[in-house]
Amino acid sequence: MTRHLPAGPDGYGRLRLPDDTELALLSQGQGPLLLMIHGSLCDARYWQPQMPALSARRLACAPSLRHYHPLPAGGALDWRRDVRDMLHLLDTLSPDAPVDVMGHSRGGAIAYRLALAAPGRVRRLVLAEPGGEFGPAGQADAQGQAQFDQWKALLRERLARGETEAAVAEFVDAVSRPGTWRMSPAPFRAMALDNAQTLPGQLADPLPRYSAQEAASLALPVLLVKGQRSRARFRQTVDALAQALPQARTVEIAGASHGMNLAHPRAFNAAVADFLQ
Repeated sequence: MTRHLPAGPDGYGRLRLPDDTELALLSQGQGPLLLMIHGSLCDARYWQPQMPALSARRLACAPSLRHYHPLPAGGALDWRRDVRDMLHLLDTLSPDAPVDVMGHSRGGAIAYRLALAAPGRVRRLVLAEPGGEFGPAGQADAQGQAQFDQWKALLRERLARGETEAAVAEFVDAVSRPGTWRMSPAPFRAMALDNAQTLPGQLADPLPRYSAQEAASLALPVLLVKGQRSRARFRQTVDALAQALPQARTVEIAGASHGMNLAHPRAFNAAVADFLQ
């Protein structure tokens, strides 16, 4: 049976982890668990456009990862620790039944690693443009890494000078499209600024590369979602995973870029609901 954590006065449920740290989460609905893992500069609120549609037949649960709003700021990010935290969450909320897991961007990489670490605990997987590169690094990757290091240094300098919004805007435009920050709705900008303190930690916590051998070992249904207008690196990762995963299907959201579930929630929700049903 799925366990539902009651919400406190701030609207968040709380789960205490083995190291005495708390996770905050938003949840809605009843039934089998759907765990939704957010990406960079986001938190549990990222999935609010999905809550009504995807909680109709299940318990939709969106945690804020460590150091993300509304949790205390500061501290290093660690994707491996995030995977362990999510496994503890699964064991607490759904100890007797496998669950569905969905992740976006950095959260997609964590969802993928969670399925690898505990394949019997994950029933179906939704990866919306998961973060990280596919395959062994080559010369082009080395050149790209040098440019990436320069970009990270620029972000750190802006943060050190107190130019928080400029650094966040630079990051958002880099992972999506130029001008995305300027055109983003106020709730998204507020959420990203609430989580600006996580940016240095993320820059110091690179995601692992995907391998065809690991992907081939995931014997479960996987939905891969990409945006029609997304950056090439995200689309290439999705396409490579589609070839390597044994039970994968791919959906492209028309007109969307990286934040597809926010900008095109109806199409995104319909694709995910169809897959889960």
